[in-house]
Amino acid sequence: SWEPWSSCSATCDVGYQQRKRMIEQHMTPGGQPCQGALQQSAECKDLPRCQEIVDCVMGSWSDWSSCSSTCNGRRSHSRSIAVHASGGGQPCGAGDKDAG
Repeated sequence: SWEPWSSCSATCDVGYQQRKRMIEQHMTPGGQPCQGALQQSAECKDLPRCQEIVDCVMGSWSDWSSCSSTCNGRRSHSRSIAVHASGGGQPCGAGDKDAG
């Protein structure tokens, strides 16, 4: 008889599992040989899709703002996240504002 199926080789997308069986009684002189394979493998059913690893992507910088003062003023510009990290990808850093 067949052993139980092994656990799947993957947790998402495509994976395989195997099972084996042993010969319980070998052929004796004049007997018939065993029929069929001693091992089977099959694709695991209904595995979820693996989540794609996506790193964060920052958008383009905005134009510089007007100067805040006519003497020793400051200007700034900013940018936002264009693509958020997912699936364990690298998150965006704190480089979303700049002043000069």
